[in-house]
Formats: sequence, structure tokens, C-alpha cells
Amino acid sequence: IIDIRDLIRELGSSYTVILSSHILPEISEICKRVLVINNGRIVADGNPAILGRDLFDTSQIVVTTLAGRETAHAIIAGIPGVRSIQELSATEENTTEILVLTDKDKDLRSDVFEAFSAAAVPLIGLRVKNATLEEIFLELTNGSAEVPT
Repeated sequence: IIDIRDLIRELGSSYTVILSSHILPEISEICKRVLVINNGRIVADGNPAILGRDLFDTSQIVVTTLAGRETAHAIIAGIPGVRSIQELSATEENTTEILVLTDKDKDLRSDVFEAFSAAAVPLIGLRVKNATLEEIFLELTNGSAEVPT
């Protein structure tokens, strides 16, 4: 797989390579530009990261803390601009992991950091979660959404 990825990248530096696949994680690893076709019509064309930002009306932040669920939720709920909070399955023992949805293009990471710091609650992870190519594909092919090209 690694050799094929390298070959496609190498060829792509000099040639246009057309790769058609439903293995979307692999496409995400290899391609800088994707076309999504639905019912014979191109419904999206561009960089997967940019398509995700254009398609969805929220930004997402993953917060990992040593605080309990209730404490973490209370801190996050008090931050202006937070639309909703979703519990995630913690990947580390004795941690709470939360997905925070905010207004589109609103990066609240510094606000989250400040809120946890002011509450003297350990924050051990804070990252933006970009839409996966699979999420983009499903939204474009199951609904009426269309990303401007």
C-alpha cells in the first residue's frame, strides 16, 4: 500500500492521475483534490479539507480532560459560541473526551483553554476535528447539499 501511494504521488507530480475508488480513507491519504459524483453529476470538486469546511455549518473541537463528565460539560457550556456538546468515547483511561460544535469558522480553542485554566481543571488534549471524506461524501450523496466549486 505504501509503495502504491508513493507511486501515485510521484506520478501526480508530473501527470494528472485519475483514481476512482470507494475506499475513501485511502483517497484522503493520496489525493489533494477530489471530485464527488452523484447520479452522474459532479456535486463537489476540491481539496477535501476545504470541502468539509464549506459543506458543514459548524466547526468541531475535540476536548480531552482529566475532569469528570459533569465538570467538563459545565465548563464548556459556559463558553460563548458553543452550539452543542457531544460525549465521545474516551481513548485514554480516566479521561473525558467531548466534541464541541461551534459556529462555522469559529475557532474556540483558546476560549476552551482559558475556561479550563480559570477553573484549574487539567486539559490534556485540544484539537480541531475536520470532516472526513466519508462524512463529506455521505452528506453530498444522501442529501441535497452541494459545495460551491
